[in-house]
Amino acid sequence: MFRRWLQESRWSALGYGVGAAVYILVIVSVFPTVRDNSQQLNQLMDIYPEALKKAFGVDDISTLAGFLGAEALNVIWPIIVGVFAITAGSSVVAQEIADGTVDLWLSVPERRSRLLLGKVAALIVVAAIIVAISIAAIWVGAVLVDESFGVSHYLAAFATMLVLLVTMLSYSVLFSSFMSDRGRAAGLAAAVTIGCYLAWIIASMSSTMSWLRYLSIFTVYKPQSALADGSLQLGGLAILLAVSVACIAAAVALFTRRDAIG
Repeated sequence: MFRRWLQESRWSALGYGVGAAVYILVIVSVFPTVRDNSQQLNQLMDIYPEALKKAFGVDDISTLAGFLGAEALNVIWPIIVGVFAITAGSSVVAQEIADGTVDLWLSVPERRSRLLLGKVAALIVVAAIIVAISIAAIWVGAVLVDESFGVSHYLAAFATMLVLLVTMLSYSVLFSSFMSDRGRAAGLAAAVTIGCYLAWIIASMSSTMSWLRYLSIFTVYKPQSALADGSLQLGGLAILLAVSVACIAAAVALFTRRDAIG
């Protein structure tokens, strides 16, 4: 099951990974112009409200890490991989039902839990490939514009980005495990993702609503800090991993006890 799902997902991984990589390289290609005019641009950025800059992770755009964070990693990259996570995660069970292949799938002489976990493991590998391609694009772009990051910085960014993607995958799989319609599962996963993003934005912009940050998976997503100094939000990332494990465990429990499939 792991090999089958990995094989079926390879082109999806390549497509999303290359798409994200191309966007990152396009953004990095603009950086030399920004770097040469950093003083004027930073003066312009000072005009923007501090809350708005915090909400979108805009920091010192004269550095490659800050520029990538503002223009790619904080908003566009999560959207690209979020589409993958929601689409792929919500199809794990619901798509088998929609395609009418669920009986064939479950006829395999193996426990349901192993069948489902085989798919989940393949999706996590695919997620790691997508993130690795994105990190490789950052490395190539940095070389092309005469910038550099340490190995530990790339590893910190990889871990930060992968944990976010795996978390989105995990609750998408959970919704797919008890729904027979892929569209509904994907819609619910999208609603959770958008809700978390809005909670993060509102918490960043309003001190009275700062408590909303505890409800968002994006609160600990700090890719530009990881790139800039190799820092990791270890406590927050550990919580996201715990949420991912809980979602997958719940998905297995619900799918295993599900009487009617279809």
